Amino acid sequence: MAPERCRLVWIGFDTGGIVASIVAFVLFVILLAVFVFLVLPGIFFFADALMITGGLLLLGGAWTVEASTPGPPAETRSWRVRGIFASRSAVAEVARELERGDVDAAPDAATT
Repeated sequence: MAPERCRLVWIGFDTGGIVASIVAFVLFVILLAVFVFLVLPGIFFFADALMITGGLLLLGGAWTVEASTPGPPAETRSWRVRGIFASRSAVAEVARELERGDVDAAPDAATT
C-alpha cells in the first residue's frame, strides 16, 4: 500500500472580510462604551431616584393618626405626624392615654 501524500492547501485572505471584521469590532466597542458610560448610569440614576423618593415618602412624609369611638356620641380625632416611626409611636401613645381615660389625648409628635 502506498503512503498518502500530504497536500499543501493555500487559503487566501479576503481583505473585505478583514475590513468587515475590524469595522464590526470597532462598532461593538463603541456600542459597549455607550452602554457602559451612558445607559447603565442612567438606569442606576433612575433606580436611586425611585428609592430616595420612596424613602422620603415612607420615613419623612406626613402621616395621619386617627382615633375614633363608635359612640354614643361618635367622635373622631386626628393628628398629623411626620415619619412612619413617629406615627407608630403616636398610635401607641394615644392608645395608652385613651385607655387611662384621658379624653384630651394627643401624641407628643403631632404637628397639628
